[in-house]
Amino acid sequence: MNANKIATVLNLDHKTIDHHVKILSKNELVVKAEKDYGAEYQLSQIMKDNHIVLEEIMQKIGTK
Repeated sequence: MNANKIATVLNLDHKTIDHHVKILSKNELVVKAEKDYGAEYQLSQIMKDNHIVLEEIMQKIGTK
């Protein structure tokens, strides 16, 4: 999903999404497709491998 789509789905400003996606990318939690404009983001392999832990955290904080 690209940053614009994420912003629309979450009803947040595009700049907010860009800021957080950069942090997630820097920490290797998401990966960006090769293209720059409209680039799509996906979970990194480490996040895919640990999706159960992510789901447990989300349930504990009440976000799912």
